Amino acid sequence: MTQADVLRSVGKPFSKRAEQQNGAAVETWIYKETTWDQGGWSWNRTVSDSEVVFRNDRVVSFGVAKERHIHRAPGDINVNVSRDE
Repeated sequence: MTQADVLRSVGKPFSKRAEQQNGAAVETWIYKETTWDQGGWSWNRTVSDSEVVFRNDRVVSFGVAKERHIHRAPGDINVNVSRDE
């Protein structure tokens, strides 16, 4: 796939970085995704950084580069409730 193909398929990346490796232009696009799931008595949030790596405008690799898991216990969540008197 080319960079234009990736843009059409998944949209704009969160960030990009470019460099030269052995005389070839290498560009890395970073996509971020946050997912939530209920893990019993807590909510778990996963933040993933996925990378698409291009060499001379063609995809050479892609996949999850980094994941962070954030666990919240119910007592950690602040819920403000008010009632009319």
